[in-house]
Amino acid sequence: MLWVILLRASGVPLRVAITILNLLVGFVTGCTTRAPDRPDVVLITWDTVRADHVGNASTPTWNALAGNGAVFTEARSPVPLTLPAHASMMTGENPPRHGARDNGTWPVVDGIPILAEQFRSAGWTTGAFVSASVLDSRYGIARGFSTYNDHIRPGKDRVVAHRSGTETVEQAVAWLGDRPADQPVFLWVHLFDPHRPWESSEDPDISDYQAAIGEADRVTKRIVDVMDARGRLNSSIIAVTSDHGEGLGEHGEETHGYYAYDSTLRVPLMVWVGEDVRTAKPTTGTIVSGPASLVDIAPTLSTAAGLEPFGTAGIDLLDSRYAEAVPPRVLSFETVTPAMDFDAAPIFGMVDAQSRALIDLPKREKYHLDSDPKQLVNRYRDADAADMDAALAEIDRAWPPSSDPMTLSEEEREALESLGYIMRTPTTYEPSRVDPKDRIELFNLLTNTPAEPAVQLLDRANSLIDEHGMVPALMLFKADLFDALARPLDALDTVRQAATAHPEDNDLNGEFLSRSRALNELRRLATAIEDDRATKPYDLTIERDLALTYHRLQRFDDAEAIYRRILEQQPANDSVRVDLARMFASQQRYDAALSTLAPAMRRPNRSADVDCMAGRLMSRGKNKPAEAQRLLSYCATQSLR
Repeated sequence: MLWVILLRASGVPLRVAITILNLLVGFVTGCTTRAPDRPDVVLITWDTVRADHVGNASTPTWNALAGNGAVFTEARSPVPLTLPAHASMMTGENPPRHGARDNGTWPVVDGIPILAEQFRSAGWTTGAFVSASVLDSRYGIARGFSTYNDHIRPGKDRVVAHRSGTETVEQAVAWLGDRPADQPVFLWVHLFDPHRPWESSEDPDISDYQAAIGEADRVTKRIVDVMDARGRLNSSIIAVTSDHGEGLGEHGEETHGYYAYDSTLRVPLMVWVGEDVRTAKPTTGTIVSGPASLVDIAPTLSTAAGLEPFGTAGIDLLDSRYAEAVPPRVLSFETVTPAMDFDAAPIFGMVDAQSRALIDLPKREKYHLDSDPKQLVNRYRDADAADMDAALAEIDRAWPPSSDPMTLSEEEREALESLGYIMRTPTTYEPSRVDPKDRIELFNLLTNTPAEPAVQLLDRANSLIDEHGMVPALMLFKADLFDALARPLDALDTVRQAATAHPEDNDLNGEFLSRSRALNELRRLATAIEDDRATKPYDLTIERDLALTYHRLQRFDDAEAIYRRILEQQPANDSVRVDLARMFASQQRYDAALSTLAPAMRRPNRSADVDCMAGRLMSRGKNKPAEAQRLLSYCATQSLR
């Protein structure tokens, strides 16, 4: 009251004096170090990072946080795929329970709570910023986030649409900047940089993969710095982890998602608790061994924030009982990708309390992880069958799922029938007895395709189809190769064959429908251009447009006739000459393509596109690398002028 009396004595009205007093009290209170009861909680997920690729010179941010955090050295993902793994983080459940079993197929089950829902209900502001389309909000993982930023530009072909970590983090820090400092946040940031395709490393001593992990680490520091500038870093909980690892050739797997070995299941996991957090004991730089899991993230973060443990499958890793080691426990794992895309058996398995990996396959596997961490020696014997049956019976599989959320609508079914394609009644699911190990060659070809001409890849695809049959992913790969060769009719026929062989596969049926519609649009375009030409018979621009459209419709003779008419009138039209050569190349008529380019090659003022096309023909069609290099070098030089 002394301040009020002094202000009143100075002639300040009572109401104004009280307002000034409140501001002064707020200022003094705000300057104290007293931590809030609701800490900021930040989850940062690095996509596709192996546990053995952090803690080095490429990850200084990780190293700094880990120096005062709790690092769990034996953490595993329950599934080596982005959506299912993140769903396990956000629900504290394994895939059979939360329902997201594969990327782009099943969403998180509606009735399964999401961690963000708990935080939002308890007063936290919730925000998520993801870097890849497989985490799109339509897959059910966005529930509970007041802001879910998945604004990602569409990708090309079948490459996952994604954005850089820099772009994602800038969106996240802008969001943080708009949040009042006294309002606690639950923030999730997903960084896709370590996922293929990688940028070339600028350091010859660091692999492209390690450099990409370093980029994720670099932009992570940006988040930490902004938290510090916000004045809330020491009152925060930060977890950094990955959804899965990367095969890097181990067990013959170049990428991830197909097998379920520790090369793709072991992940880095670290939790850092600031010294001013009142709801959990601050971390001080500890190394915790024992079986941790991504399903533990939800209960760990919720408990550390002073809330009830979240989820049913995980444990609170910061429990004082686990200060040095997580006790032995069973962790299940799976991947259904072999069944979904490769007509092979799904993979289900477990790491048991004796640190043995038991993998249920047509050709079963058992590894003693203590003595064989690389899983090089399969110790399974027929005498182990009964014990392994009993152990594996304890894990939840829920396979196949009882419902398919991607089922075609009645409208889509009618559209297929109107195209003359009648889908059969879906057949009863019969698990494949093909061991995924027998089809790893297919997986590697499709997920890490070599930089070879489409024609060569098409020959390889046909050989694999002869060997393995109409495997869905392989047939779609073949259709994409036909697209690259501007042969959409052949692509459509390929998808038709695959859908006929797999009538229950809604992805194939949907692919056939979308391709049929696109082809019909192309036919309508050809008709419109033909009508336009009838009114302007001498317009060479219209002629070229029609030739290009005929080419895309595989009406090669009609397209060739138009191209040649144009060249008779405009022999120096290099663009049309290259168009005709490209069409011949799509038919593997390489000599005809080179002959088409020959007149232009004799002209000194020709377009650089002519040499570019000739160089590609020499390289991919004629296998003459020296001549190809000469032409492509000239092409590059001319293009820069």
